[in-house]
Amino acid sequence: MVMDTLLNACIAEWHDINSPDLHGLSIYLPPSYDHYVTWYSQNAIQWVSDTVWDEFVDALFLTYYPGTLSQESYAEVCYSLSDNDTDDYLDTIHVHVDADTTGSTCNVSMLGQLINSSGSIIDTDNTSWIITGHNEEWGDLNLSVPQGSEEDWYDVELFLYDDYGILEDYHYSVNYTNLPQMMQHDASVSELSTRPMIAGQGFPVQINVTIWNIGHYTEMVNVTTSVNGTIIDTTQLILQSGSMTSFTISWETYAESLGNYTITTLVQPVEGETSIEDNTSTSDPVLVTIPGDVDGDCDVDIFDIVKIASGYGSSAGQSKYNPCSDINGDGNINIFDVVIAAGNYGESW
Repeated sequence: MVMDTLLNACIAEWHDINSPDLHGLSIYLPPSYDHYVTWYSQNAIQWVSDTVWDEFVDALFLTYYPGTLSQESYAEVCYSLSDNDTDDYLDTIHVHVDADTTGSTCNVSMLGQLINSSGSIIDTDNTSWIITGHNEEWGDLNLSVPQGSEEDWYDVELFLYDDYGILEDYHYSVNYTNLPQMMQHDASVSELSTRPMIAGQGFPVQINVTIWNIGHYTEMVNVTTSVNGTIIDTTQLILQSGSMTSFTISWETYAESLGNYTITTLVQPVEGETSIEDNTSTSDPVLVTIPGDVDGDCDVDIFDIVKIASGYGSSAGQSKYNPCSDINGDGNINIFDVVIAAGNYGESW
């Protein structure tokens, strides 16, 4: 009886020679405009004359030709957490996305869902905006847990639709974060680097410091940098939650004795901070030596001259550039560095 019903429901049947056993029930819906055949809407079969399916297919691939030939997609998806009800607990996921299109300017809409560990949808939000091809146009929405919720892990599900309500892209983040969670104070030294690692006495060493506010509050951060325990710089910063900033300290070596020096940067713990293991960073030793001793072997000889010559004519950022050979620290290895080394040739300590 099932087979009889299936056969009676079949209005027309066709298959190619490579698929002799395909005799199931289907409906004509090509996957793209490239596969669309115009004779379908012109063929006077009963299905075409009794329904509007041919008009639908025609409209999908012809009337809406510009929209359906373009493809919209997520170029970047960013998340951040916030305290929506100001109770010092993070309870909201802010979704910030960049969408691109392969076609012309168009409208897109996005639906977001917050899903708990049991698979239940806890919150939804939607937004729409205009995008153009390969430009950054961002859309935003917020997904929150109800006040008083028990802590749980949450997934984020995102649907991107075009002008015509067609699903263009999909994004799912599993166990993105647990909510609600207590907000934290946390500042850290993200990076500490020095250049050069071998410096001529009397010439500066550049110390690059990057500070990161990992916590959830805006903080006033005090940063001290010391050389062998002696403070050479104190800097005060105001950092928004999740932001970082970099600055450069020039350490003058005129009064320093020849030898190795250790540079340390410390972020003073902010009020309420409990995670302080990342508040301190220490560099590799910097050698202060005779100007021209670019190989750091405590003398200026032919080997140093050869090393300077190997990078001669290069500038900072180029592959041949070696900051140790840039004795005066002007960003170039040139005749001035050769003259400095030549003036100390034969010196040792």
